[in-house]
Amino acid sequence: MRNILTFIILALLLNSTTSAQDKEDEAIDEVLDELFMESDILMEEIIESLNEFKLLYVSLNYNTNTYFAGRDIGIDQYNLATQLGYVDSKGFSAGIAGIYYDQFDPGWDVTIASVGYGNYMGTLKTFRYQFGYTRFFYSDPNANPLKNLLDAGITAYNKKRNFGSQLTFSLLFGDTTSYQLTSRTFLNVPLKKGVKSRLSLRPQLIFNAGQQTIELSRLLTIDGVETETLVDDEVFDLINTQLILPIQYTVGDFDMEAGYIFNIPNSLGDEPNLDTTGLFTLSLTYLIDL
Repeated sequence: MRNILTFIILALLLNSTTSAQDKEDEAIDEVLDELFMESDILMEEIIESLNEFKLLYVSLNYNTNTYFAGRDIGIDQYNLATQLGYVDSKGFSAGIAGIYYDQFDPGWDVTIASVGYGNYMGTLKTFRYQFGYTRFFYSDPNANPLKNLLDAGITAYNKKRNFGSQLTFSLLFGDTTSYQLTSRTFLNVPLKKGVKSRLSLRPQLIFNAGQQTIELSRLLTIDGVETETLVDDEVFDLINTQLILPIQYTVGDFDMEAGYIFNIPNSLGDEPNLDTTGLFTLSLTYLIDL
């Protein structure tokens, strides 16, 4: 079980028929969402509002509970995600991040380093492309065969830029390979705006899908005798859906966000119907102008 827990929001052996490698693949996408999702949107706003800049940002995210691919693993524990990042007006970004679990040993299980580039297309700036590379450094080097990730995505906005949708393709590789597809739709609803502050509602709907190796039970007849056997079947399927309902308050260089996350896992293979899970989340971000 220790090997399965190696990658931050990574899969434990659930009571299902998917393989350990599948759980690792599913969880990588979960981790990226936790660490980079909110900062991506924040950075896109900064890029649009400023013409020339170089910024550092420090963020801390607290979750009241921990779920893997949206699934309850029977361990009641909080987690803390921290990130240090850099972004500039030319579209270059870089960051280092990790997550602490209060019930795991060691609590700090992996460090994540990433670099990327993104920019707008066209004069209306209603489309933006982005691509990047991520490397995972585990406390146990043999814990996970997938240590690298390449991703490419495109984001579309409406003219008011208060609504958008992002589609990202990710290729995971190391000792083996896998791929994932993530769709994220987000909305910005202003609630109150001051001279140096603003309050807004920022709901998001996320669909995570990926390549899966599912064990299926089949009956075979050999010499007139029925025998039950397990066979592997490669499929591309929905892993889980997330509905995020956060309220964001920004004042000066500080950004504070509190909300609730609904996790809706999709049953895979012979997995039974899974319950919807949820947790409260709180994040703080501070910007440093270079």
